[in-house]
Amino acid sequence: MDFSQFDNWRKIRDYEHEKSPDDTIDMVFPIYRHNYDASGFNYEGYYTNYLFPIINVDNGTRRITRWAFCAPTRINERVHFEIAAHEFGHAWGLPHNNAGGLWTLMGHRYPNVSPFMNSFERERLGWMLFTDVTENNTNVTISDFGTNAVAYRVRIDGDEVYLLENHQCGSPYDEVNKYAPDLTQGYCGEGLYILYLSEFTNRLKVQAADGKWNWSNPYWRFNDWGSSPTDSVPVYKRGLPNRSSGLFDKEKIPHTKGGSDFIYAWLDEETRGEKGLAERHKGIGNSFWSYDGYNVFYHWSNPPAKSTIGVYVTGEDFNGNIIATIYTSTPEDAPPARPYLVKLENYSEGTNQGIKLTWSANQEPDTAGYEVFRQTNGGTINKISGSSLVTDTTWVDWGEVMTDSSLTNYTYYVKAVDNTNQRSNLSNGRSTDVEHVRQMADKLAASQPETPIS
Repeated sequence: MDFSQFDNWRKIRDYEHEKSPDDTIDMVFPIYRHNYDASGFNYEGYYTNYLFPIINVDNGTRRITRWAFCAPTRINERVHFEIAAHEFGHAWGLPHNNAGGLWTLMGHRYPNVSPFMNSFERERLGWMLFTDVTENNTNVTISDFGTNAVAYRVRIDGDEVYLLENHQCGSPYDEVNKYAPDLTQGYCGEGLYILYLSEFTNRLKVQAADGKWNWSNPYWRFNDWGSSPTDSVPVYKRGLPNRSSGLFDKEKIPHTKGGSDFIYAWLDEETRGEKGLAERHKGIGNSFWSYDGYNVFYHWSNPPAKSTIGVYVTGEDFNGNIIATIYTSTPEDAPPARPYLVKLENYSEGTNQGIKLTWSANQEPDTAGYEVFRQTNGGTINKISGSSLVTDTTWVDWGEVMTDSSLTNYTYYVKAVDNTNQRSNLSNGRSTDVEHVRQMADKLAASQPETPIS
C-alpha cells in the first residue's frame, strides 16, 4: 500500500498546519468487522493512540506515529463515526472536555450530553469566528447556533470568557438537553446557553440557568444502569439555593459514602417522589436563559456572573433569534433576577389563619421589595399583595388554608422590584395541592432512619 496519499499536512503547532508532506502519516483509523480482543483493541473500540510508538511504512520513507493512530472502529454493531471525528479533533489539537451536561465532540457519552460541537471547538478549528462584545450596554440579536454557527464571546478578565450560544434545535444533531422536565427523551430546551471558558485550561462549564444549590443524599437505591457502582446509586435531594458555594445539577455531588457522583436518581423538588432512570446532569429542561424564564445573568443572580459582566434576555422573535443586552461594566442597569419561592405553609395568629409564603431574598443592592401573585385553578395570574411593595421575604395570604379536601388549587408566585420600578420575571410557582403532598412526604422521611445500602 502506498501511504504517500495520506501524508499531506505538516503540523507547525496546535491549531496551525501547512499543506505540505512531512513524512508522517496524517491519521489512521482501523475499521474491522468483528470484535477483536488482541492487545490494543477492546470490543468497544475506545483504546486509542498507545498501541505502538512508531511504525515505518513505504520502505522506511514514512512513518505512522502513535498520535496519528486513532480509535479502532467496529462495524458489526454500529459505526462509531463520532469516535472517528473525536480522534480527528485530537489530531488538530482539541483537548478533552468532560464536563457534565456539555455538548462537545471532545468528551464522552458519559457525562456529556451529546457529541454536537460547541462554539469553542468550532472556533479553534477555524470553522467560525466569535462576535466579541467589548462595549457596555450592547444590544445583540443571536441567531440559532446549530444552523448558522453564530456565537458571542464576552471577556471576563485575562483568560476567562463567557460564550453565548442560542440553541433552537434547527439542526437535527443539536442536542443540548437530554430530557424534558417530564423525563421524556429528545427534548432540546430552546433558548440561550452560557458557557464559561478558561482559555488557560481550555475547559468549559455550562452555567445552568436554574442555578447552584445545596444538595443532600438521604438514602441510596439499587443501581438500574449497570455494574458501576455495583451495589447502589445515591439518591440526591435538592435543598435551598446557594449561589456562592452550591453546585449545579450538572456537577458531581458529594454523597454519604465519602465520594461524589453525577445525579442519576433524585427526589422531585415539590412532590418528593423519587425520579430515577435518568441522567439529570445531562439536562432536565432548566439550563437555558429565555425571555419569559430565567432572563438575567449577572453578579447577583443564581448562578452569579463573574466580574461586572451581565446578560439580559429581552426578547425572542418569530425566527427564534434571541434578543439580549450585554453589559461589561453596569449590569445593575438590568432588572432584578427572578426570586426563588421556597415554600408554602399553613400559618395562624390567634384565630386568624392563612397560607404563608417564604422566598429567598434577592441579592441586588437596589432591591426595593416584592410583589405576590396568585393563580386559581390554572386561571389568570393576579397580584394580591396590594399597591405597596412587600419589604420582607415572607407574606401571608390570610383566610386561605391548605387541606386535603380543598377543591381550589392556588399557585403562588413572587416578583422582585428595584428602586427604578424595574420588575423581575415571575418566580417559580408553588401550588397548594402539590405543596401539601411535599410537606407530608418530608414529615414521613424525617420519621424514618437513613440507611444507605452498603
